[in-house]
Parts: sequence; C-alpha cells; structure tokens
Amino acid sequence: MRVFDTGSKREIRTFSLPSGSLTALSMASDGNRVAAASSDKSIRVWGVSDGALVTEIKAPSDVAAIALFGADEQVAAAGSDKVIRTWKISVPAKDQKVVKELKGHTGAVSSLAGGDANTLVSGSADKTVRTWDAVTGKPLKTMAHGVPVASVNLSGDAGLIASLGVKQVGAKLWTAADGKLVKEIKGDFELDAKT
Repeated sequence: MRVFDTGSKREIRTFSLPSGSLTALSMASDGNRVAAASSDKSIRVWGVSDGALVTEIKAPSDVAAIALFGADEQVAAAGSDKVIRTWKISVPAKDQKVVKELKGHTGAVSSLAGGDANTLVSGSADKTVRTWDAVTGKPLKTMAHGVPVASVNLSGDAGLIASLGVKQVGAKLWTAADGKLVKEIKGDFELDAKT
C-alpha cells in the first residue's frame, strides 16, 4: 500500500499489508495515520510520517469497513456480522481488546466514517445510514436510504453525511445533527469508455 502527497503527487510512504487481500482503508483526518484491514481479519494502523506500526488488531469477524475517529485515537471496524467494534489505537497489539460494540444494523455493515469527535457514521445492507455515539455505544439517528448502502462519508465539519446506495446513480446528503435529508444528487456519473 502506498500513500501519496496529492499536491506534489510524490509517494510519501509504502506500507506492508496484512496477509490476505485488502478489504478496507481509512486515513486520519490530519493525514498522520493510516489504517488497513485484511481478509484475514487483521487491522493495522501506521504512522504516516515514520512508517511505524502503531498497533495491530485481530477482529473477531470479517472486516468490510474501517474508520479512524475520535481525534484519530480510535479505530472502528465492521462487516457481515452487523456489529461495529471500536479499539483504542494507543494500546499495544498484545493488549488489544474491544472498547465498544455498536449494535443495531440488521444487515452487513458496508461502510464507516468518523471524524475528530466521537461520532461514527455507518452504512449497511439493511438500507439504513446510522449515526452513533462511539463513547456510549448508543445509536443517535437512523436514516432510511431506500437501497443497500455502499458508501458513507462525513463532511470535514461533521455537519453533513453523504451516502451512496448499491447500483444507485446519485447520492444523498443528510444533516448529521438531526438526520434530515438535505438533497438527493442524481445523474449519470459513468465515465466515457474512451477516456
């Protein structure tokens, strides 16, 4: 796995991946840490500047989505067992244990997003987007997306959530505070095959 500076297009660092195929990636909001999950259920977190392995976690289930959050001091992971689990990054690999389990989805969790605060956003095959208080483990808001959710993202100021459905042409924007639909963006975003 390689990390690039988007301005100079220069490679900053190369990381060795966990065994198995890569299943999920997350970069810290400040760009200082990167996390990767593998099909062998392992999660690794590295420092970008020095390339040092910060911690390694063995998840109890497959990992389809990960997110760094909480001032980039925690990592969340989820997959087909419908449970979102959180760990503290500062804990050494040998001492890692689940901090919280967030339960409520009725389908596989396909996407996670986090920010500097302790709020997580999840998207699922159960056709919902959810926000969570990662400290208490309690769900905050549930938004009916209408189709299985492929991807979610949180705006830099944590005020908006974007969600994209499986095989959906377009996205939905929601307010994070109250879960209200702000806008539905529709259109054909297919790239011209000649480009």
